[in-house]
Amino acid sequence: AVEQSRILAEVGRVSPTQAAKATSLLSHTEAASAVSTMVNPGSSDRVNEPWMGSFLEILSPQILRNVEPPTAIGGALATHLSPNAAAKVLHTLEPMDVSRIIEGMSPAEVKQVLEQSAAIQTESGKPMSDTPLIAALVPYVSAMDDSQAAALLESIPSDIAVGVMMCTPEERSNEIMTHTRRRDLKERMANKSTLYLDACTITNLRDAIAG
Repeated sequence: AVEQSRILAEVGRVSPTQAAKATSLLSHTEAASAVSTMVNPGSSDRVNEPWMGSFLEILSPQILRNVEPPTAIGGALATHLSPNAAAKVLHTLEPMDVSRIIEGMSPAEVKQVLEQSAAIQTESGKPMSDTPLIAALVPYVSAMDDSQAAALLESIPSDIAVGVMMCTPEERSNEIMTHTRRRDLKERMANKSTLYLDACTITNLRDAIAG
């Protein structure tokens, strides 16, 4: 994997597109291992160069979801891509993959990506529930302490915040909502005003949190 990552880095410095194409020719396991070496902060062969943004943008979801640790991809997306470009990459992944990846981003970076995700959906006339980001935020927010979680929810579009809370187990949701100062969120939660999300996704996420 180290040798492959070094070769990909050499190619990428000339053409990120060719490096991504070369990566796609490897098996998913080999490709993910090589990319892991390139983005892992603990790797001596980490590539922290501007061209990595273009490279990451065109990698397939199958490769991205197998990078270890997933947080390394989150950090790399936040470092090398604009929030808009990072949101577009995350839109191609499954909610559970996204939930692991965004753990590598700071709350401020997650907020920026969410805002861009909402903008992308609005521009295309699609609801936020069509993206994996709401469901992905459930374990991310649940893992925060109550005040941190409330602060993040207060800072993002209300449709997203309500969607996240509606997918969060009720006891945990209530704990977080007691710390929010936004009356509109409290009212919408009280009225159970929600976005439609795929039930299986919600069940899987709840099981993941419970586990």
